[in-house]
Amino acid sequence: MEDVLEFLRSHPGWWGLAIIFAAAALEYLVPPLPADSVVLAGSLLVVAGAQPFAIVFLVAVAGGATGALIHYGLGRWCSLPDGTLRGQKIFDRLLGPAALPKFFEVFRKYGMWVIALNRAFPGVRAVTFFAAGAARLPLWSVMLAGLVANLGWTALILTLGVQVGGSWEKIEEVFAVYQKGLYAVAVSGAVVYGLYRWWKRKKASP
Repeated sequence: MEDVLEFLRSHPGWWGLAIIFAAAALEYLVPPLPADSVVLAGSLLVVAGAQPFAIVFLVAVAGGATGALIHYGLGRWCSLPDGTLRGQKIFDRLLGPAALPKFFEVFRKYGMWVIALNRAFPGVRAVTFFAAGAARLPLWSVMLAGLVANLGWTALILTLGVQVGGSWEKIEEVFAVYQKGLYAVAVSGAVVYGLYRWWKRKKASP
C-alpha cells in the first residue's frame, strides 16, 4: 500500500487516475485488494490540487462499475440454462446438494437489497455481482442498484479523505475504525442469525 501511495504522490496526472480506476475495478475480481484504501488515497490528488474532486470521483465510480459488470458476466457465464452452475458437483460436495438452490432462491428474493448495500461490506461485495449473474437477475436492474451503492460509498470515502486533509496517517486511523466497526457488525449479525436459527430449530422440534 505504501508503494501505491508513493506512486500517487509521484504521478498526480493520468497515471494516478489509472491506478484508482484499476483498483476500483479489480476489487471485485481480487477481493484481498485494498481498493477502498487506494480510493481514499486518491483524495491526495484532490487536496494537492492535481485533480478536481469530480474527476477522481467519476474515475473511481467508473472503475467500480466496470469491475461489477465483469463480475456479473462471469457469474452469468457460470450459470447454465437448467439452473445449475458450471462445476456444480464441486459446490455440492463442499456445501451439500441443497445449499446452492436455497441460496439462489433467497438471493433472487433479497438480492437487490444486498447489491444496493454491497459497497459497505467488503466480504459481501466479493461475491455480490457474481451471485447476481449466476442467479440471472436482470442486468440493468443489478447495475442500477450497484451504481447507487457505488456513488454513495465512493463519495463518502473520498470526502472523508479530503476532510482529513489527505493525511495518510489520519486516513489509516479512520479506516481502522471503520474496519473494526464493520467486523463488529458482521460478528453481531452472525450471532443474531445463529440464535435465530437455533430458536427456529428448537421451536420446530417436538
